[in-house]
Amino acid sequence: MSNEMPNFSLPSAVPEKPFTCMTCYRSYKYKSSLKLHLKYECVDLLGEHRVVDSIPGFMYPLDTPEVHRGNSSSVLPVVPKDLQMSGDSYICPNNCGKKYKMKSSLHNHLKLECGKMPQFRCHICHRAFKQKVANYIRPNETTAISIGAKVCPPDQIPHVLLVVCSDFGNFEMRSIIRKTWATDSYAAHNVSVAFLMGTSEEEYLNKRILNENEEFGDLIVEDFLDTPFNATLKSVMMLKYANHNCQGMQFLMKTDDDVFINVANLDRFVHNPTRIRPNLLVGKLMPNETVKRDSMNARYMPRYMYHYETYPDYLSGVGYLMSVDNVPLLYKNALTSSYIHFEDVFITGICAEGAGINRLYDFRFYYIEGTNYKLHCEILFQQNLITHSHNLDSFTVLQDWEELQHCQKKPPSSNHINSEEEIEE
Repeated sequence: MSNEMPNFSLPSAVPEKPFTCMTCYRSYKYKSSLKLHLKYECVDLLGEHRVVDSIPGFMYPLDTPEVHRGNSSSVLPVVPKDLQMSGDSYICPNNCGKKYKMKSSLHNHLKLECGKMPQFRCHICHRAFKQKVANYIRPNETTAISIGAKVCPPDQIPHVLLVVCSDFGNFEMRSIIRKTWATDSYAAHNVSVAFLMGTSEEEYLNKRILNENEEFGDLIVEDFLDTPFNATLKSVMMLKYANHNCQGMQFLMKTDDDVFINVANLDRFVHNPTRIRPNLLVGKLMPNETVKRDSMNARYMPRYMYHYETYPDYLSGVGYLMSVDNVPLLYKNALTSSYIHFEDVFITGICAEGAGINRLYDFRFYYIEGTNYKLHCEILFQQNLITHSHNLDSFTVLQDWEELQHCQKKPPSSNHINSEEEIEE
C-alpha cells in the first residue's frame, strides 16, 4: 500500500461558530448563545417558527403574529376525526377540492395552505409561497445551470445513473472519488457517476464549479443555494433530471460524497434477476423512527414542519436504489408534498408512501463507520454496495480503494453471506 498522500490540504481548524441552529441554521460561537436563540428567538415551546431574519437559500416566515405559549388551539389546525375519503385519499373538510393520501399531508395543507395567505418568502426573489416543493423545483422550467457532457449522453445511456449529492465546496472529495471508486465506472460496469449540487453566494466558487464541469463533464448544477437545509431540494432535483433526461436507463441510485460505493457489486446487484423487480426501492430500512423534538439533536424536526411523532418507514439517505419506473411516481408526489429538510425521510418515506411504493431492505446497503480492516475483504469485495459513510475523508477513501484492489486478488471466503440471497420485503 502506497504511503503517498494526495497533494491537497484538509481543513483542520475548528469553525469560528461551531454551534448551529438546526431550524434556521444561524451559527453561534458559544453554546449558551445558541440556547438563548432557541429559547427567545427561533422556536417557541409549541415548535412554531418565530419571525427571524432571512435564511440564506431558503424560506423565511412573513410578518405573522407572535404565537402565545399555551394557546395551542390558535396554532394547530383541527383535523376532523370523521374525514371524508375518496378512494384511498383524505378530502379537505373545507371543500377546497384538495385531497391527500396521507393524513399528515392534509394536516400541513390545513395549517399552511387552505384559506391562508402565503407564509414563506424566498430570500432571493422575494416571491411568497405556501411551502410547496413545486414552487422551488419549477417543474415546467429548465433550472439546471450546467449539465456535464458525460452525465448521460444520448449515444451512451447508462444502465445505472448514480447521483452523488455533493456540497459545492467539496472539490477535493469529488477529485478523490473520480480517482478511486468512480474510475472507469461506465466503461467497466455501464454505471454513470454524476455529482449534483446547487450554487454558492460566492461568485468565484460558482465560476470554479463551472470550470470543473468543463474539465470533467460530470456535474449537474441546479439553480438553488447549496445549504444543509436544502438537501431535500437537491434530491428532488435529482428526480427531476432523471425524469426528463437519460431516457433508457434502468436504475437510479442516490448517495453522498462522504460515502464509498463498490460499483462492481452494484453492477452485479442490478443484473441479478432474483433481486430485481418492478417498482424497486431498496436500501437500508429505517422503520418506525421516532421524530426528534430536542432542538439540540442533529435530527431535530420542528412540529410546524412535521406534526406526527413517527416517520413513515424510509431508507437511509447514505444510499438507496430505485428502478426507473419509480422515478416519475416519486417526482410527482414530491411536487405536491410539504417540504421537510431530511431528504431520505421526504423522498423514500413520505413520497414513497404517498405513491404506494414499498421500501425494501437489503443487507448489501448496510455500511460501517470506522476502519475494521479485518472485515474489509468481506465487506468491500464479496458483499456490500456501500462501505464507509458519514464524514468520510479523502485518506479513508484512498485506503478503501487500495484495500479493494488487494481484495480482488483474493479468492472468495467460504463463510461469506450467500450473494444470491434475496432482498427482504
